[in-house]
Amino acid sequence: MNAVKTSANLTPEQAQLLRLPFLYKDFGWCLTRVRTRTKAPVDVGWQNAPPPSDEQLLDWFGDGEFGPGLRLGAVSGDIYDLECDDEAIIPFVEWFAPPWSKECPRWARSGRPHVLVRADGHLSNLRFTLGGSCVLELRGDGEQSVLPPAIHPSGERYAWIGEPHQPPLTSSTDILEWLQNSVVAFALRHGWNEGSRHDQALAASGWMCRLGLAVERALRIIECVAQGDGREAGDRAKGVRDTYAAIALGEPASGWPTLERLVPVETARLLRQVWPRRQDDDEERNGPYVVRNGSTFWRKPAGDGTWKDVLLANFDLRIGREIRRDDGSDVVPTLFEVSGHNARGRLPVVRVATSEFSGMQWVVPSFGTEAIISAGQGLKDREREAIQRFSGEPLKRTVYTHSGWRQINGVWAFLHGGLSGDVEVDLEGTLAGYRLPPVAADPQTAIERSLKLLELGDAPVLTALWCATFLAPVASILKPDFTVWMWGPTGSLKSSLAALFLSHFGAFERKNLPADWSSTDNSLERLAFLAKDVPLVIDEFAPPPGRIEQQRMVAKASRVLRAQGNIAGRGRLRADTSARATLHPRGLLISTAEVPPPLPASAVSRTLAIDLKTGAIDEELLSEAQHRAGDLSVAMAAFIHQLEQRYDELCATLPAAFAVARAAQQKRGHRRIPEVLANLEVAASLALNVFRELGGLSPERVASLMHDIQRELTVLGDAQDRSVREQNPARRFLSVLSEVLAKKAAFLNGRRGNEPPDCEQLGWHVQEVQAGDNLGDTCYSPARGAVKIGWADEDHLYLLPQETFRTATRFLGDSDQSLGATEASLHRALEDLGVIEVRHLKGETRRTLPITLEGSQHRVLKLRRSALVTERLE
Repeated sequence: MNAVKTSANLTPEQAQLLRLPFLYKDFGWCLTRVRTRTKAPVDVGWQNAPPPSDEQLLDWFGDGEFGPGLRLGAVSGDIYDLECDDEAIIPFVEWFAPPWSKECPRWARSGRPHVLVRADGHLSNLRFTLGGSCVLELRGDGEQSVLPPAIHPSGERYAWIGEPHQPPLTSSTDILEWLQNSVVAFALRHGWNEGSRHDQALAASGWMCRLGLAVERALRIIECVAQGDGREAGDRAKGVRDTYAAIALGEPASGWPTLERLVPVETARLLRQVWPRRQDDDEERNGPYVVRNGSTFWRKPAGDGTWKDVLLANFDLRIGREIRRDDGSDVVPTLFEVSGHNARGRLPVVRVATSEFSGMQWVVPSFGTEAIISAGQGLKDREREAIQRFSGEPLKRTVYTHSGWRQINGVWAFLHGGLSGDVEVDLEGTLAGYRLPPVAADPQTAIERSLKLLELGDAPVLTALWCATFLAPVASILKPDFTVWMWGPTGSLKSSLAALFLSHFGAFERKNLPADWSSTDNSLERLAFLAKDVPLVIDEFAPPPGRIEQQRMVAKASRVLRAQGNIAGRGRLRADTSARATLHPRGLLISTAEVPPPLPASAVSRTLAIDLKTGAIDEELLSEAQHRAGDLSVAMAAFIHQLEQRYDELCATLPAAFAVARAAQQKRGHRRIPEVLANLEVAASLALNVFRELGGLSPERVASLMHDIQRELTVLGDAQDRSVREQNPARRFLSVLSEVLAKKAAFLNGRRGNEPPDCEQLGWHVQEVQAGDNLGDTCYSPARGAVKIGWADEDHLYLLPQETFRTATRFLGDSDQSLGATEASLHRALEDLGVIEVRHLKGETRRTLPITLEGSQHRVLKLRRSALVTERLE
């Protein structure tokens, strides 16, 4: 050391601060000064300043106010700083690190190393960015790097890894190759997409071959990218060799155009930063076609052994994937997923039906003015062939467009929008909300959140919704043939309640329920088909003001509920008279409404009507449950995961359990009611026992909950009995007939044309004569304007079928109601009720009988008069 550095005037602290700067000067490195906690040099014009003297070093760094900055490049003997700005690139830099790099001095901050290299020739400054952020840079002439013991703006001090020393003199070519290999491998790995790795490796190999890289270098890069892929690494190496061999023989091979299409945009930009475009490196040939600079050409033979490049299109498109969109029906449409670019940039990815691909009419609607196919006879078909040739063998993929259970490669999987892994699910429109989270390690809290919903208020309503929620995932096994119809006035919170229970399957609120009754019949039919093994909430059945609109709404509801009740769809034909796929419901319907099911008895019997009264739900508890609704899908995910493990077993055991539960409910009367209750009971039992297995419930609590659920199901069953009874068309007819006669809107004669017995009950007026010879006598007469609908005696009514049906229908129509039956079906219902006389002749059932009345024979319904009395009493 010289005299300045050994001056006795230096304190120990100053000597320590000055040790490294004077050491750097001994190496021949030129320094500048950087203020502490900054990265920029202090002195203006530092790039051209002479190397500092010892006195300057003593002045700059003696008090710790400044830190040393290394001026890079020729001024310090061709020293360059290789800095890893992104920690993710460090493993790649280490992978390609040459043996001599171990002798290069390094320093770091927060694990991000700087490596000093000394080149035997000039190197340009390089900065490689990904998505706008620097990942790796090489700094030289005109640049500087802050050296230890300076302090970073974060407050962290830079520190050497080992002792600082002069780096070995190294070939600038080797340095550049190390840098390029690291960045290219990092970029390719960043864009290493599942399903297209093979094509990416081949395209990268073709690109590097056309750039002139040796096959050994390409092999090392691809080997680095493929590490961790297992046996795929060997396949990738074979692909590199095959691609180099094909290009050497003039055979077709992919390259930059394909690679640019397969990797993300930012990856392609980073790769181009390493090796900018060179002549023909982005050219690919296949047969008589060439893609170059984002355009497609046809090498048209000229007749003299040469050819002429004819522009087909100003774009380069490839078929990336051949997609089968499987919705579970017999018809599985196939689409081509097409992507590409032109000279101006990347074009959007579009999906084209295979039936439309050949005509090329989809190009302009898909890309607008960005895509131009040249005019000329046959050029459009040439372009179609070029796309197919350059696309090679596209990846074939099945995308499932329905939810619920599906056996894929022998394994049961529950499809939903959040499913990850090899199975791809694409739920359309509003169904995209059906997304379950990953299975939680401990779902006990979520299970309790779900059970807490039973305590929000009206127990029968909440029990029905909770049981239906857990019935839906086993709909493919139990095939529930009913709809949960939750009705109540505006403000009863029915939509919010439905959304809360639907939150077991995703993030739903009352404003984003999957369907509503304003949708078309076809739309609801398709949603019910695609929403497999999940509850499909159809919101807001509210009859519009107009009669015609009301009739349409009722007809729509009747059709949807009948489809659910029969587990059947409407048969339809295509224009060529071939049969379309029948779309039948495959889940469970939950409807919200402002009125009871305004439907025929046959449709009402296919609903579980639950009456939600205003104030029946505790709004404070509901609000709290809504804030924690995310836990509900965690509970459902755990439930479904358990079902996956034993789905085949459940296919055998659940129907047997259903049969036992239905037998226990048979005393409920209507044949559909025991089935509804049995479905809900079996689902509740299954859910509670699965939760017990997950450790969330004790056996005692399961038994207690099941007892409560069975009690509330009994209440629901009794209410459903009454509802079906009230909607029976025969009983409804008797009620209407009794009212029509009581209001004197119709009347019945006696069998001889006189007044019938107890005529005042059959539409007649009875009054005393107020004057004349017959003063005080009783006078009988039909009500003025009343319609004659038949005859009567003490035991029977003899009703004219058409006139009576017309009168009853008109009477109900005045209040926008209907019998919910045709004339023939009404007669059958009266027969089933046992109130009309029926005769069987030669295997034919006669429900209207020929009877002599007022001296003539008439065909009439012979109705027991006591049936009207019974109906009044009920």
